[in-house]
Amino acid sequence: MKTLFLIDGNALIHRAYHAIQPMFASSGLQTNAVYGFTSMMLNILEMEHPDYIAIAFDHKGKTFRHESMDTYKATRKKMEDPLREQIEYVHRIADSFNIPKFVIPGYEADDTLVTIAKRVANPDLKVVIVTGDMDILQVVEGNIFVHTLHKGYREHAVYNSQAVFEKYGIEPKQVPDYKGLAGDSSDNLK
Repeated sequence: MKTLFLIDGNALIHRAYHAIQPMFASSGLQTNAVYGFTSMMLNILEMEHPDYIAIAFDHKGKTFRHESMDTYKATRKKMEDPLREQIEYVHRIADSFNIPKFVIPGYEADDTLVTIAKRVANPDLKVVIVTGDMDILQVVEGNIFVHTLHKGYREHAVYNSQAVFEKYGIEPKQVPDYKGLAGDSSDNLK
């Protein structure tokens, strides 16, 4: 069976930035997010040997969710300058891997990844979404799996339908209902 890995670039960037102590280039640019992103991408390629791979990043600016709910993510802290300054370099690294990259205005990376996963899903293709966003567990089914980041990629959790049920006591398709009832403080959803 062939395998497609779909990478949430923003999840890797944030995980790296917050998990790795600040590192600096000789120019003074902080580089921990760039270094961590690169390390995780190399780990994925080395450990998984995917047949196909793509990466998605959030588009800078508002999404369709902001249009329907003006308080969406309103409680999140503004991105720190040292992280913002590294984004361009992370994109350059992603480009240097020669991996298809998706940045779609009005959509977040996870929206793009779910759309791709659903469109290509078939019995002959295993689709793995790599992210830190647990909302995406709603898409797990059949040959669609989610790998969530812990201490980089070397230690990650693998979610199939059974793993989602064991962790939350619900089926993946019930994740939106759960979030609707429980709310989500990270997205400022009551």
